[in-house]
Amino acid sequence: MSDQLRSWRWDREDRAANRQALEVHRHGHVIRCDHRGLLIDGERIDTTPVYMPVPVPKGEPEPVAFELGDDGRLFYRGQLKAVLAPPAPGTYGPGPIDLHPGQTPSPRPQSSGRSTAA
Repeated sequence: MSDQLRSWRWDREDRAANRQALEVHRHGHVIRCDHRGLLIDGERIDTTPVYMPVPVPKGEPEPVAFELGDDGRLFYRGQLKAVLAPPAPGTYGPGPIDLHPGQTPSPRPQSSGRSTAA
């Protein structure tokens, strides 16, 4: 099977398994919201699916599930997850990301192998 048809086949299988995704490109970054949570540039930021209900007090509106503002602020399930900035003038590539540590999972543990620092 050719590579041109492969992505179509995977899309069809994902649709049949109810695994669609929303993908947004902003300032050189790829933000993806799928059935397993939120990813920025392939790194999983939140593992809670977007369709899970958010507990809110009675009488208050339910928060927006996914919002990316013009100023680069990324809200997921009502919480600020990151701020995406454009690249510096005269540079090439994606701009900086400011992750909000209180809203994201803890960093991965470092391996106990030898250090590569000089």
